[in-house]
Amino acid sequence: MPVAAVAANADIPGPLHNEVIISIAEKHGLSPAQVLLKWGLQRGTSVIPKAFTPSHITDNLAVLTLEDLPDEDMTAINEVRKDEGEVRFINYLSHWGFDIFRPGPEDPTEEP
Repeated sequence: MPVAAVAANADIPGPLHNEVIISIAEKHGLSPAQVLLKWGLQRGTSVIPKAFTPSHITDNLAVLTLEDLPDEDMTAINEVRKDEGEVRFINYLSHWGFDIFRPGPEDPTEEP
């Protein structure tokens, strides 16, 4: 679940503004970004946070020392996009000439 929204999906609010994420953040005294970072780490996925200020870097690193989110919060976050369907926030087709998410050979594709 990417946090940033770009170009074609700029009108779709990102997960930082999702009511479920905000509610979980408030419950634990965290920022929505910290909740999403912890969720990603707890799932065993690689997360790549960005930060522009030293305090933002500190907030991101603090996630490493937090207790795990409870199962009910993890489930709630996992359910966030199920009603809306899959959303691709970054489409590399226009940059690289092929769909990096498509299974199969890496043949160039035509842009839609």
